[in-house]
Amino acid sequence: MTLAHAADSRPVVDVDNPATWPRPLADLIYKIADEAELDEPELYVDLELEDREAQVLSLLRDHLLRAQHCTRLLDHEADAIRALGLRPLDVALVDDRLDQAHERGYLTDAEREVLRSQSMVVPERRNLGNREGQVCLTLSAEATSHDINGT
Repeated sequence: MTLAHAADSRPVVDVDNPATWPRPLADLIYKIADEAELDEPELYVDLELEDREAQVLSLLRDHLLRAQHCTRLLDHEADAIRALGLRPLDVALVDDRLDQAHERGYLTDAEREVLRSQSMVVPERRNLGNREGQVCLTLSAEATSHDINGT
């Protein structure tokens, strides 16, 4: 699945709005929920889809996926994501974000270098976070709307 430019004309699938799901995907999700004996849609957040990943991805082919991206962004970073989409994590992304924050006065020289040296994509730290080349996101806002203690 690719991350596309905001002006892309492909249909948008909003995970939190089943009316936007391609019909075969909706049928699959409802079937899995029935098999798991989940009658309440709010419990669908806990569906196990790992063994059906290839099938789900093929059903989403040629669609854009609306997802939740959770991070602290400066205004110019949010604007860049809206214009160009999310970028996979790599050294170039980290350097670009740090350099732009520095240029705009958000970071001192020393702060920028400390953050750069602590990044998970620095060669000496590369295997610590195992996040290089990934775009991490939460597909459903539902996943962040519950208190972790269940209250």
